[in-house]
Amino acid sequence: MLSSSSRTSLEALRSIQERSLHTTPPSQRLNLASFPNPFGWFSSEDDAQRKENMDPLLKDGDKAQDTESQKKNIQQKYASPKNPVVFCHGLLGFDTVTLGLSIAPLQVAHWRGIKDALELNGTEVLITRVPATSSPVDRAKVLEERINQAYPGRSVHLIGHSMGGLDCRYLTTHLTKRKFKVLSITTISTPHRGSSFADRFLDAVGLERLPSVLSFLDLLPIGGGDGKAFEFLTIDNMRRFNENTPDVPGVKYYSWGAVYEPGLIDTWKWSHSVILEKEGPNDGLVSLESAKWGTYLGTLEGVNHLDLVGWVNTARYKWAEIMGREIKYKPATFYLGVADHIARVAEGQATGLEEESEHGDPRVSEEEREEIREEDDTGPHTTLTGKGGGYSDALGGLDAKFNLFTPANASKAKVPVLVYLSGLTCTEDNATQKGGFFGPAAKEGIAILLPDTSPRGAGIEGEADDWDFGVGAGFYLNATNPKYAKHYNMLEHVTVELPKVIEAAGLPIDFTRQSIFGHSMGGHGALTLYLNSLREGIKQYRSCSAFAPICNPINCPWGQKAFTGYLQGGVEEAKDKYDATELVSKLGNAPAHILIDYGTGDQFYQQGQLLPENFLKAARDAGYNEMSTFGADHIHFHANFLKA
Repeated sequence: MLSSSSRTSLEALRSIQERSLHTTPPSQRLNLASFPNPFGWFSSEDDAQRKENMDPLLKDGDKAQDTESQKKNIQQKYASPKNPVVFCHGLLGFDTVTLGLSIAPLQVAHWRGIKDALELNGTEVLITRVPATSSPVDRAKVLEERINQAYPGRSVHLIGHSMGGLDCRYLTTHLTKRKFKVLSITTISTPHRGSSFADRFLDAVGLERLPSVLSFLDLLPIGGGDGKAFEFLTIDNMRRFNENTPDVPGVKYYSWGAVYEPGLIDTWKWSHSVILEKEGPNDGLVSLESAKWGTYLGTLEGVNHLDLVGWVNTARYKWAEIMGREIKYKPATFYLGVADHIARVAEGQATGLEEESEHGDPRVSEEEREEIREEDDTGPHTTLTGKGGGYSDALGGLDAKFNLFTPANASKAKVPVLVYLSGLTCTEDNATQKGGFFGPAAKEGIAILLPDTSPRGAGIEGEADDWDFGVGAGFYLNATNPKYAKHYNMLEHVTVELPKVIEAAGLPIDFTRQSIFGHSMGGHGALTLYLNSLREGIKQYRSCSAFAPICNPINCPWGQKAFTGYLQGGVEEAKDKYDATELVSKLGNAPAHILIDYGTGDQFYQQGQLLPENFLKAARDAGYNEMSTFGADHIHFHANFLKA
């Protein structure tokens, strides 16, 4: 317990007004239109001024010469949620603060230019303010009060930056008597697993000196608080928070992370180095691994923790451009994309937009953007059984999660099933949001089983260090390296354990009619599991398809890294069981039903990670001259065999 303050969080927030800090809306203060705003940091109700504030934060394709043209341009490109979007700030954050004399105040916006952009697109936006340094438990209570006042009886989407994401999660799980419904939570660089810098900061400052820090912060117009946040965000405390704050069924959870490399003289230098050593790549305060929660939507490159709320340093952007390392992230465009994703995926809107929506992740391709936006048009004839999971023997006693989609006809009789294996860094949730599989599967009367991509929570040293090995990258094999052999057995989990679990639960799935497909690493898994079942005479799967699979992993960096780590015999051991090109060459005359889709613009294809040519040559050499590539519809392809 900190001795610096005995006030509750609500009292701390109300004390802002008592200290005569101006927090009223801009419309109730002096109009700033007549005052220069060279840096675009200040709020204004004047349309021209708001446009000037927004423009530096938008990509060129979202801009126009005047406000009306810009509005039309944005509305043609981005869907807008039908329900309000609530923004929740992080540690030391605020909504707006007014600086200067009352005769000529300047109102600084925390979410710089972002609210303006979303409102231009017709989105209803609430910017909230909670005690800046209190714990998420106390901040969530204030957040609840604010939303209760604004939207009683309505449904909302929550967007939380940094610790604000924890406020959103606590509110949704624990404050169940609220007057509104939460539809989705999108967290932006939220320390879901804590921050090693919080531990280092407390060690450096010491609890006995923390009240002095709080006394200084209390002089700033940022909302007060009791300082409990600094202790709350440690690694151990966040572990306990997560154990006690499970996700709520029916609420959709999304997350984004960011990475940043500080310069020689940089505000983030110390914190970045601390986190880099302990947790890996980070944005200066939060690591990528800590930022991932629910469906992870992407990583923003060259973006620090404050860039994420629009506090970009234009000089740094210009210098990066001069040095040939242009920073593509534009905050207002990014949040237009976040709202677009909420509208299309969380709300399931069917829009007639003609142009692509440009999401904030500069690494997301046009095809991936379409996947993120694509409506999951399941229609009235589908049912999503939902998420399953629990204790897994195959994964060494860890909890394992999966999703199971069942069509409406499963209520009358058992239905065939397609097993979908996701790619690197994914979870069991990605394809449910981005794949667009459920509509076609419903029409064909086929269930879809979606396992996770790896065990989670094993605590093996180094398993979370790299995105392409370990957590999120199980490669659908059974490990023989003693370090990983207890937990990394995704082959057994997918082919044996999950079918038994689902059958034991009495679900209407007919595993005698089973096929398999996957993407990237999951495509590798689908091909190898299918080909092994044919070679061994088991014929567990009737057909197989893959999107951009890793076809010859013993000859590509991803596969070599995985096999060297997971298998005691390394690449040599993998040849016989875990390489699709090797397997198809030894298949003999057994009939095979395989469909593969590739795009030559795929950066991983161009980098030599996928190697479809090797697989195709081996297949033709083995007599499979009718091998299908670039098929249009994988679901309907499998239906030909599952319903035969």
